[in-house]
Amino acid sequence: MTARLPGDEISLWLATTAETNYPPLTADGDTFDVAIVGGGISGILTAWMYQKEGLKTALVEKDHIIANTTGNTTAKLTSQHNLVYHYLIDKHGKQIAKAFGQANQRAIEDIDALAQSLGIDCDFEPADAHVYTQESERLQSIENEVKAAKSLGLPASFTKTTDLPFSAAGAIKFTDQAQFHPRKFLLGVAADYIATGGVIYEQTEALDISPARPSILKTKNGELKAESIIVASKYPFWRKETFDKATWVKLSYALGVVLREDRYPRGMYISAEEPVRTIRSHPYNKGRILIFGG
Repeated sequence: MTARLPGDEISLWLATTAETNYPPLTADGDTFDVAIVGGGISGILTAWMYQKEGLKTALVEKDHIIANTTGNTTAKLTSQHNLVYHYLIDKHGKQIAKAFGQANQRAIEDIDALAQSLGIDCDFEPADAHVYTQESERLQSIENEVKAAKSLGLPASFTKTTDLPFSAAGAIKFTDQAQFHPRKFLLGVAADYIATGGVIYEQTEALDISPARPSILKTKNGELKAESIIVASKYPFWRKETFDKATWVKLSYALGVVLREDRYPRGMYISAEEPVRTIRSHPYNKGRILIFGG
């Protein structure tokens, strides 16, 4: 017999912000410089940046913006992605690995700067990020990753000290990382995007692209024309047969739990071993809430 836990089946980010209500495309639309498909963090920030450059842009989302992948993330802002840098150096070389790491590190700073410049309170908090292991036989791979990350100039170190409620054999720690509320941040960015002349069409599913000058974005609601069309959706919809054998569905689940005692970790954690476990906490109702899953 399975007991049902109290609470709501909704992410913390969706539960603590209002749903958006941007209009759908209702007929064949205008011609734009750039049309962006996908209303998550990639699509919204891309649209915002192009609009700031003085281009005429439109963002197209089949559901509501920030309601799917970005609306259900654990919302860690980190250049640490499990044990990736040793692999990247080995597979692609140091130059590409360094470019990847620096781009991720710079993105943390850019999000902080953008939130401050737009006056967005998105619960942005500096936090150390860790990949930890409870298995001593994995320590060598942790140490290899520390060496690889440090060689790229990333803020990595080895530690056996964490604020987890259980012991860890060791961990790679990245300083200068952060965590935030993605919907609070992106709803503020979207509002600024609209204020500067950007257009958002929700409930408008993209179906196909006809390359031309301008290209045509075909949706269930009508067509848009744009000199450039950027696909920032979760799944590719144009020439998707190209990606059929390279994509697969992978789901993970997380819980948000208020603890009886204030024993929340302030660091961000993910396990090196399978099944992967992710752990962090977040401000909630004048206290904190534990987010964990895998």
